[in-house]
Amino acid sequence: MLAEHLGTYVGDDPDDFVFTGERGAWLARRNFLRTWKAAFKMTDVDYFTFHRTRHVSGVLVASLGAPTKVAQRRMGHASSRAALHYQHFVETADVEVAESIDGALAGKLAS
Repeated sequence: MLAEHLGTYVGDDPDDFVFTGERGAWLARRNFLRTWKAAFKMTDVDYFTFHRTRHVSGVLVASLGAPTKVAQRRMGHASSRAALHYQHFVETADVEVAESIDGALAGKLAS
């Protein structure tokens, strides 16, 4: 659906808006929430806030191992400290990996 939307409504310029008003301009804040909610009604996707998409993007950047400065630039943060907020996923994954290693070693040592 996203590819269809992009092909129909978005130009080739990387700076083009993904979602626009009826005249092709940026969505006014007062209209955006209404449009966002209406989009969900047309799908079977559970509703989530638009800001959540930003958080998902930050977590994906962190989980792919991007350096903090790259994450900072991509997310538009003024400081690296803000970019580090999205590292919580990486920390959780590290704990899971450590627990898996412990389990594997415990199995080898027991045999």
